[in-house]
Amino acid sequence: MECLENENIPFCDVLKRSLLSLLSKICIYEEEEVKIRPMILVARNLDSMISKIPSLFLETVRISDGCDITGKDMMKQLKAIIPFCNNGWTAYINIIEDSHISYGVIRSFGLKTNSFTDLIFSLADSEDGGLLYFSVKGKTEIFLKGLKTVDQVIDTRFISSEGIGEQTNAVDMLLEDITRGVTSQKLSEIKILYSKLLQLTLQKVHGTICTVIKKDVNLNDIALFKDGIRFSEIIDLTEYAEKALMEKADSSELEKYYAISGLMLEMMNVDGITIIDEAGRIRGYNIFVESQQGIEITGGARTRAAHTIVQSKNKNIVGVYLQSQDGNASYWRNDL
Repeated sequence: MECLENENIPFCDVLKRSLLSLLSKICIYEEEEVKIRPMILVARNLDSMISKIPSLFLETVRISDGCDITGKDMMKQLKAIIPFCNNGWTAYINIIEDSHISYGVIRSFGLKTNSFTDLIFSLADSEDGGLLYFSVKGKTEIFLKGLKTVDQVIDTRFISSEGIGEQTNAVDMLLEDITRGVTSQKLSEIKILYSKLLQLTLQKVHGTICTVIKKDVNLNDIALFKDGIRFSEIIDLTEYAEKALMEKADSSELEKYYAISGLMLEMMNVDGITIIDEAGRIRGYNIFVESQQGIEITGGARTRAAHTIVQSKNKNIVGVYLQSQDGNASYWRNDL
């Protein structure tokens, strides 16, 4: 792997083969029949690289230390660590002074703190070591990021293409549309919050449709949506976020935001469509549509429902986010 050389990470043949073996099956990884979408950080001298990052924003937990530099036990070590990825942690492989390997997990914290990758790659010093980040982005795609490596997507056959894949764009477009109607002075901080929340759909949500509607429309006036749960009292996620971001916010406001945002993720896991408006307010979930007659659409029920919404060209619909059970994601924006 050329990226290992670019990042100056010393990998012997055994360790390299172990990493390639892991990446070849990382997109379909399971433990105890539980699907996991792992995030893996490969580093040289990790402690030195992150020494400038305040511990307030970043936490590392070393699980195994002094392991063989050849990496012959890498898979055994990671098997006990990778399940933590489903709770927002990133598993790391840290080569220390070319003498041994440590394994553990790492995670960023803080409402106003950027995502883990933004934080560590913006502040880590390449003079002190090397850094590579792998994250599952779908059934066959792995996102790769490095300090000296161009962001790219690698498929499980190890054919790479430069640039961010469809999934990253889909999440970014969803983020843009659910905040386009937010008028808060804390908009930039709210976007950071929502970005981290939406990234969790890749670990927590196993297939979903999320439709964004205009903020001033009554959901009941969109005839396309049939049966489902429509909230008579709209859940204003943005209001919860604003209160949590207040300078003197107490722990209860933080707990409320995390509870409501977690509730939204659970709604997205329920069959049907979750409806959010441009101001970040949850309007309903478990909502269904009837497929349009005379239009042929291939794919499963979610795909057919998503295309039905898109092809309706309803002026009150801003966009549609579709994430398959395999983790592949797409976003269609209404061009009206």
